Amino acid sequence: MKLVAIKSFTYAGKRVSAGDIFEVKTDRDAKLLVGIKSARNIEGREDVKIPAPTKKLVEQASLKPEPIIPEVTEEVKPEVKPEVKPEVKPEFVKEEPASEPESEKEEPKIEEVKSEANNNRRVYNKRK
Repeated sequence: MKLVAIKSFTYAGKRVSAGDIFEVKTDRDAKLLVGIKSARNIEGREDVKIPAPTKKLVEQASLKPEPIIPEVTEEVKPEVKPEVKPEVKPEFVKEEPASEPESEKEEPKIEEVKSEANNNRRVYNKRK
């Protein structure tokens, strides 16, 4: 069986370059080389004879199909309801009572501020 090399490789101790025509020793070698896409067959397949179409198929192909016309009696428009969007208040806005005067507000103690600041830090064991 004759093959054409697609890639360069060594076969049966001889160097085969891409595009060279060479003879393989067995059908198994040919299948293997074609399978790994190193070569392709030169010999083509046998020509297959296609039978003539039957008379019935020729008649069906020559007839024009009837156009399909959909029956529309009345056009119906769907009712569209207006969308109602709920009112969303932003979460970051803080409402403060208006009854308290500014002078009565208490400032946080220094100890409370320090303890709140240290809550987010990691604690490690330290030697004293």
